[in-house]
Amino acid sequence: MKLGLISDIHAHLSDLERALDILQSRSVDKILCAGDIVEKGPDGDAVVELLNKNLVAAVEGNHDENAVRHGSLGLETHGERLSEESLRFLGALPKTREYEWCGKRILLCHGTPESNKTRVYAEKVPKRMKKYLRQSCYDIFIHGHSHAPMDVNWKGIRLLNPGSVRGERARDSHSCGVLDLASGVFEVLRLEDGRPY
Repeated sequence: MKLGLISDIHAHLSDLERALDILQSRSVDKILCAGDIVEKGPDGDAVVELLNKNLVAAVEGNHDENAVRHGSLGLETHGERLSEESLRFLGALPKTREYEWCGKRILLCHGTPESNKTRVYAEKVPKRMKKYLRQSCYDIFIHGHSHAPMDVNWKGIRLLNPGSVRGERARDSHSCGVLDLASGVFEVLRLEDGRPY
């Protein structure tokens, strides 16, 4: 089974379309999104609609949470007013999703299971995250938020981040990922050419 992994789209439709094209060309079976679907870009409603159309399973990022909070107050989110349908979609997103495929137990979240605002980096796994991982039963932990791709084995638990779909700033990776659960191979792919990062 192959999983397509995306995160940190930030309301950029053309970047999401490119990521989905790359993942479909790699014949992925399921696409997971580690949050931050909206805010910072101009295409929030269109991004939500495309994720729904492609049956992408997503979790709530900190910007998705902000959009719902601001939208419920009647405020624009970063210059864009999201539709009620988009706000309902975002408001229904869970903080985490759990899966078991090919004998692997997988947890999907945005930052950490306890906070969609905490960043996890290859060189720095937060103390509370380490404690959570020690007590967990997961084999693979998929997250986003840092905009930095990673594939780290932390005491037998694999920590994966496909980087950010958004690609405007220096820290944005402009990438997506493919995880082959059968072989264990994880590739981060650049959106500009579909090649390994």
